Amino acid sequence: PAFGVKQIGICKSDKKGLVLERRNNQMNRKVDLRIKSVESVETSEMSELMLILEKSFATAMEYYPKNKEKMSTPSGKDIVNLWNEGKDVLAIYDSSKLIGGAVISVDHVSGSNTVELLFISADEKGKGLGTQTWQAIERRYPDTRKWELGTPYFLKQNIHFYINKCGFHITKYYNKWNPFISGDKVEDGDFFWFEKEMA
Repeated sequence: PAFGVKQIGICKSDKKGLVLERRNNQMNRKVDLRIKSVESVETSEMSELMLILEKSFATAMEYYPKNKEKMSTPSGKDIVNLWNEGKDVLAIYDSSKLIGGAVISVDHVSGSNTVELLFISADEKGKGLGTQTWQAIERRYPDTRKWELGTPYFLKQNIHFYINKCGFHITKYYNKWNPFISGDKVEDGDFFWFEKEMA
């Protein structure tokens, strides 16, 4: 089936994006990626993406320790806020079906890009689509020198995915003794920071 990552817009109807289509040869598993220009998706599709994000993170929170105070999770509105901050918002498709999304913070000066959000529909997890998604995102940003992202300490599936499937390394552990500070905001909760140097 075709597999792709498409940059999307919310308010700017003239914003262009890129689609990376993955065609999988059933016999020898060779992969070809094809890039083409597309129009921004409709606002109605953005609403579906927001719903997928919220359901995906709700499923992930089922693994949160019962004896710990609940931590905040991303909401659909966060995608809009990140878009307004100038982040790249991506929609992930398996054939023509919207199955997830990602938000990327791009630093064209340093070449160090940050994955703000990456999520797949809860119904589509465990099918290898996450790995295919990450490969497509890397191809989407060929000039990246380093990738960075954070994920909560208790999400073992995420930790496995980023280390064993995507080639990341844990570089920091943020917690109450070593809080993550972004500008004037101090992030709560325990989470690992991952980095991947690109050749």
